[in-house]
Amino acid sequence: MIIHTVGSSDTVYSISKQYSVPESRIITDNFLDTTKKLTVGQTLIISRPCKICTVMGGDTLEGIAKRNGVNVMTLLQNNPVLLSEALTPSQTLNVEYEKNGDKSIIVMAYTGSASVGEIEKCLPYVSILNIQNETFINSGEVKLQNGGEKLIRLARNYRALPLLSLDCTSGGGFLGRDTLPAVLESPIATEKFIQSIITLLKQSGAMGIEMLTYMGNTPLKYKLYDLMLALGSLLRDEGYTFSLPYLPDITKDEDAANFNDISDIIPVWSYLWDDEKSGSPACPIDKVEKTFRSPSLFPYLAKSLLGIPTFGTEYSKTATGYRKETVDASKGLLTTHHHPVLTSFDNTLGVPYVNYSDRTRSGEPQKTIYYEDARSYSMKLDLIETFDLAGVNVTSLAYRSPILWQLLNQRFNIIKY
Repeated sequence: MIIHTVGSSDTVYSISKQYSVPESRIITDNFLDTTKKLTVGQTLIISRPCKICTVMGGDTLEGIAKRNGVNVMTLLQNNPVLLSEALTPSQTLNVEYEKNGDKSIIVMAYTGSASVGEIEKCLPYVSILNIQNETFINSGEVKLQNGGEKLIRLARNYRALPLLSLDCTSGGGFLGRDTLPAVLESPIATEKFIQSIITLLKQSGAMGIEMLTYMGNTPLKYKLYDLMLALGSLLRDEGYTFSLPYLPDITKDEDAANFNDISDIIPVWSYLWDDEKSGSPACPIDKVEKTFRSPSLFPYLAKSLLGIPTFGTEYSKTATGYRKETVDASKGLLTTHHHPVLTSFDNTLGVPYVNYSDRTRSGEPQKTIYYEDARSYSMKLDLIETFDLAGVNVTSLAYRSPILWQLLNQRFNIIKY
């Protein structure tokens, strides 16, 4: 696979001739809108499947997979169009891609507020589906919203482990900061809380939980550690997965880092840096590398998942700092279609960006959009091999980033269960 940066005279036709690949493959692999011209600075993946096949009349995915010595999941991964379109005679399918290595990785994805349809499009590339916004607490017991059961079944259909997310870090979570002290202060409440989680997992078919929690420098942090230790041990004995994320902005003290011992996998949320005083991307690669070299995380790299954002960030300067807005990862590129500006690439931060202004004459401050493209994603994925990480965690399926899934699929073997 090659990453091509579009030049001023490039067209899909000229690029197809340069690399001797069909125009149709460039369009489908990069999810291009054929009604729009390519943009200077845009990045495209140029892929060459090492094995293809032609659909015959009466073919099914199962039959094609058996005939070519692969499984249906592989066909779905290599041909994302199959998730939304039916097979047609004479259609060409990608059966196998050559990969630079044989590394197998875990891909965990957070549902966010994505629709069921958007989640299903991504599930062929997902090892673990982290189901958010479906778990709540009632009278000290953890419960599941009705929509959660549907997502659990969907994940299992695509051989992805469904994990339930318990957010205990803020009042905005279904299991808020105000609830957790009540659980910790009473041994009876603590036991009730733990047993309700085990019961919920057994009843729902979920395969584990992720617990996002932090008590700060208070006496309760020791009880929290004991709770996590007991819960993690019990879940492991029952065959469930227990995940405790590593948050670089709060895990600065040794007590918080101790959770790394308990967690079966460690999603590193490496997209949280923002001092709100200066413009910066969601995931600056220089800070990501620094995190993985930190003493508190370094011993746990073999079970760490690199956080990758599926969104971009738009900044504009204000009198007190910078105003920040989370935007779709492709907005930077789309902006170049509406404003006479070019994209640039910051090699230190490892992201493309574009500067523009909506109403220059009225004095509106210049805006900067940091976004993600094939090159920035590829630089982040390089870190998996640099640090020998277990895999990645994808921020939110609510933001579409189809090129990321193809990069993951064509570079690594995605673990399915």
